[in-house]
Amino acid sequence: MLNKSLASRRTSPAPIFATEVSAFADRAVARQEERRREAEATLARKASRIVEEGHRQAQEAMGTTRYAELRAKIHSERLALRALGQPPAGLKRDYEKDRRAARRRIEAHLRGLGARGRRVEKIQQDTNAGLRKLLAPDSRRTGKAYSLAGNGDVWRHVTGLSTDVMINPELAPPEDRRDPHRWFRYRPSYPRFRANISPHPDLLNGFNPRAHDFANVAGWLGSDLALEEDSDREKANASWYHRNGVVISFTPRITGRLEAVIGARCVWDTRKVSITDEFGLSYGYVRQDNSLFVTTSKWVGIQELVTLMSTEPTESEGHGDDVPPKNFEKLNQGEHYFVHMVSEKEPPLPQGEPVQITVGCENYIYAFSDDMKVSCQSFFLWDVHSVWLRIHP
Repeated sequence: MLNKSLASRRTSPAPIFATEVSAFADRAVARQEERRREAEATLARKASRIVEEGHRQAQEAMGTTRYAELRAKIHSERLALRALGQPPAGLKRDYEKDRRAARRRIEAHLRGLGARGRRVEKIQQDTNAGLRKLLAPDSRRTGKAYSLAGNGDVWRHVTGLSTDVMINPELAPPEDRRDPHRWFRYRPSYPRFRANISPHPDLLNGFNPRAHDFANVAGWLGSDLALEEDSDREKANASWYHRNGVVISFTPRITGRLEAVIGARCVWDTRKVSITDEFGLSYGYVRQDNSLFVTTSKWVGIQELVTLMSTEPTESEGHGDDVPPKNFEKLNQGEHYFVHMVSEKEPPLPQGEPVQITVGCENYIYAFSDDMKVSCQSFFLWDVHSVWLRIHP
């Protein structure tokens, strides 16, 4: 059983941060965000290279002239389909019927190529497989997430406390001031909050973004992100994440690795996505991640603790298959969850030095389209009602 001693921190009055300490922490966060953007830009470039290699192989299999004719025909069908929808006559047309007719013409053109057409389909399948492997959830996830319902034994093992202490602010946990590894509990109202919602333009290739931020010192953290593909683009990819969090001052009683537990109630966890395959030989992919994270003013680069709370990949295999619009939830609205994270590769926190800890949520969308029409939205909102910090024994 882990150490059960605990120090309860009441959050009023809120601590006052020295100007220079806050400025240093803000610069550290800015550096972390810049490294993260660089990593996302690298991912987008790798995805583009996989697609370009697929197109190169298809061109080689078909021959330069035939490949150019196929791309030109797809482009002309796209423009013609848009023209059919223009008013006044377009208001009376059946868009889906027109789209299916255009797709049949493309498929007939491909069948006319015989063995070359089958080779192109195989190249498309291999390209899609390469993209799926690349876009699988990354390895930054360093913690574990639990629903409090059914996992009370895990909570008690990690903290040594009853589950009531997590959700009831009136219950004062015991404390042992002599123990340098004791837990410190933080509850709303938190001293500060911060948000970073501006998408990096280099990571929104061919997508139009829309965003709403939700953050306050009461611990309500989240965002509503949406991506809509530009109708004039044949290829598009976007890697977009939004973070916000509350900022806590923590002074370690002994040098060591940070251990954190976040207690939060799910207010909203919804996703919307649709992928339309207009002309075949296409691929569309969307991944929507809902995560909680911890980072500190002492860490640099992309050193952080991140726990995935819910994720949903959606893709189209091509060959004329659509992903019809869907609206769904993964987590249970109103249910309590907690995450447990311990730093491993991150630098230890020094004894006696105040550290600014940012605890928050991340809304992440990766969307990719090759001759598809992609639209997606993620709305995640958390009530972070307790944060537990200590130096890991």
